[in-house]
Amino acid sequence: MTSPKLLTVISAPDWGGLHAVVERTSLFIRESGFERIVVLPVSDASMRLRLEQAGCTVIPRNLVRPRKSWNPRLAWNFACHFASDIKELCAIARDNDISIIEAAGLHNLQPVMAARRLDLPLVWQFHSTAAPRPIRVAIGHLASRLAAVVMTSGKGMIPRHGGLKKIADRILPFCAPLDVSRFRRDPEIRRQIRSAWGYADHDVVVGTLGNRGWQKNQGMIVDIACRVRDRNFPFKFAICGNPLNTNVAYFESKVASPIAQYGLSQGDYVRIFPQTVAPEIILNAFDVFILTSVAEGASLVTAEAMATGLPVIATDVGSLPDIVHENENGMLVPVNDVERAANALRLLADPELRARMGCRSRGIAVSSISSERCARAHVEAYQRALRTGSCRTMLQHAAKAGSTV
Repeated sequence: MTSPKLLTVISAPDWGGLHAVVERTSLFIRESGFERIVVLPVSDASMRLRLEQAGCTVIPRNLVRPRKSWNPRLAWNFACHFASDIKELCAIARDNDISIIEAAGLHNLQPVMAARRLDLPLVWQFHSTAAPRPIRVAIGHLASRLAAVVMTSGKGMIPRHGGLKKIADRILPFCAPLDVSRFRRDPEIRRQIRSAWGYADHDVVVGTLGNRGWQKNQGMIVDIACRVRDRNFPFKFAICGNPLNTNVAYFESKVASPIAQYGLSQGDYVRIFPQTVAPEIILNAFDVFILTSVAEGASLVTAEAMATGLPVIATDVGSLPDIVHENENGMLVPVNDVERAANALRLLADPELRARMGCRSRGIAVSSISSERCARAHVEAYQRALRTGSCRTMLQHAAKAGSTV
C-alpha cells in the first residue's frame, strides 16, 4: 500500500514561521506514513536544502500573492496569474498522485481552488492575523465550507476569524514547533554574545528578534525606549533581525531614522543588529524579550525566548495569550499601547521579578510547546482529512446544514 501524498503549498518567499513548521514537522509526518511535497518560491539555495534535509520533495514555484498596496500593477498581476497558478497546482497534484492539499496561510487561495477543482480533501492553515478583520471573517467562513480540517496556530486564533466556532469538530490548533533542547540559559554563551555586542554585565537588555517587516512593528520599541529613557532605569534596547526587500523603506522611516532623530543611539541606548548567529545565541544576550507585532500566530520566536528563560512583554495578537500568561511569565499589552508597554517594562526593572517570570516561561515552554506536539497535530489533521472527505463532500454537508437551519 502506497503512502498518502500531501501537497503543501506556501506562497511566502521569505523564510518564516510557515517554513519552520514544515521543516520541523516533516520527519515525524514521514514516519507516520505520509509523503510531503512542498510547492513554494525558493529565494535561496539554503531554503530548498533545509526542506529537503527534513524529508520533503521541493517543487519551486513563484505563486502570486495579494499585496497590501494600492498599486494597480500588483492587483493586475495577481488577477492575470491567479488562474494559471491554479492550473499548474492541479497538474502537479495529478502528476504526483496527491491525496491531500494543504494551503499554508490565510491568503493562499490557489491551493484551495485547486483542491476544489480536483475534489481533494483540503487542510487549510491559518498562521497569522495580518489580514484586516473583515477579510479574516470572510475567509474563515469560506474555510468552514470547503476545508476538511482548519488548522490554527494556537487556540487564540479561532475567535479572531469568522465561521470557525461553528465547525469546532473540524478545527485543530497547533503549537509552535519548538526544539526545547536547543534553547536554555547558558552563562558562557551570554558572556560571549554580550561582549561581542558591547553590553556590560549590569545592562538590562530588552531585546527582540525578527525580520525587519511592518508586521513586527519595531517602531513601537523606539517609542517605548523614549518613554523609559529619562526615568533612571538600567535598560538598553536591542532590535535584531534581517532586512526584507519589500520593507526597507518602512524600517528606515519607522525604526532607524527615529533612533537617530531622538538621540537614542547615544550611549548605545537603542541598537540595531543583523541576525548573524543562531537564535539560541542571540536570545542569551537578552534579559527581557519584547514582541511588538501587529499580527502573529503562535509566534515561534516568543516560544524560543520562553525556553531560554526570558520574561516576555508582547502585544495581544494571534495566539500570544496561549503562552504569555499575564503576571506569570510576562505581560500582554494592546497593539501600539506604548504607555502600557512602558509600565510593564518598568516593573521588570526588578531583577527578582525577571528571574521569577523567566523561570515560569521556561516551565511553560517545556511542558506545553514542542516540535513533536506540533507534528502530532498535523498528522491528526491529515488523518481526519482523509476520513472527512473532499471539498465536494464539505459543500454538500454545508448545504444540508443550511437547509436544516
